[in-house]
Amino acid sequence: MLAHFGRYVPLPRIHVFPGNHDYCDHVLDGDDRLARICAEAGAHFAQKRETLISDTRYLCCTLWTDFALGGSAMAGMYQAGKWMNDYL
Repeated sequence: MLAHFGRYVPLPRIHVFPGNHDYCDHVLDGDDRLARICAEAGAHFAQKRETLISDTRYLCCTLWTDFALGGSAMAGMYQAGKWMNDYL
C-alpha cells in the first residue's frame, strides 16, 4: 500500500496512524508491526506521536468512544446508536 502512495507522494512526506477500525477483529498485529512496515518503506509511523509540519503541530492517536462519559454507559450507547454511523 505504501509503495502505491509513494508513486504520488514522496514517502518521507507520508505519516501513517491507524484508525479505530484498524483494530477491529485484530486486523493489525500491533503498532510495532505497522511501525516496522512504515520504517522499511521510508514513511513515518505517527501513532502516539507529535508531528510538526511547518508551524503546525499534530498530536496523532486513535480515538475511542467512552460511552460512560455522560454518566450512564447505557444512555451513551443509545445515543451513539442513534447519531453515530459506527453504531447504527
